[in-house]
Amino acid sequence: MLTPLFISPQTFWGETSYRGLDAGYGVFHVQLKQESMANQTRLDLEQLFTDLPVMTEWRAGECYSALLVCLEHHNHQSGAQADLRNLDETLATLEFVWSKPINDNDRRNWGEPRNAVEDAAEGIAWLIIHRFTEYTVIERSNIGSGVDFWLGGKEDVDNLVFHHRKGRMEVKGRNELQYISQIRQVVDDALEQTTQSNYTGVPTYIVVTEFSRPVIYLVQR
Repeated sequence: MLTPLFISPQTFWGETSYRGLDAGYGVFHVQLKQESMANQTRLDLEQLFTDLPVMTEWRAGECYSALLVCLEHHNHQSGAQADLRNLDETLATLEFVWSKPINDNDRRNWGEPRNAVEDAAEGIAWLIIHRFTEYTVIERSNIGSGVDFWLGGKEDVDNLVFHHRKGRMEVKGRNELQYISQIRQVVDDALEQTTQSNYTGVPTYIVVTEFSRPVIYLVQR
């Protein structure tokens, strides 16, 4: 059974923050690439179509339309700001930007936002991992592996090497998380789920996006 999270006195959103105990979860502070932090807080959602090595145009279109459905639902427009956090602190403040609108058919295809939230979260996670870490997504994992995606080194992918699994990623998306207990449960679930592939010995990234704020949690174990 996993060790409970320790509640720390820090605050965010006007609520108490928390962090995982290293001795229990093995949760570490994410070290973002310094060159990614300097004056580069704009996150262009349309980079789903251009910057990700194995993202197909079809899949990029799905994630993009899902993202806008979720953001529009909460009245967010291009230029909306989102905190990128670990469990203790804000790592960066991002500005979501996009220019290509979605149409009524996109909205009808998704129906209500909860149908779109997981695909939207996947799109954000692909962009965040590619932008702020040394990894990029190379493959969707098999069901039962405990994670959603396998990550490869960017240098490997640049050299057309797609079979070296150097990391793993679990993605969660939520439309409205109002209380710390809800966030805790999402992180708890993700941490526990990823233990199924601990035998690989490679780093795990958990990316949780909550769209009403919006806020993104990036946790490494």
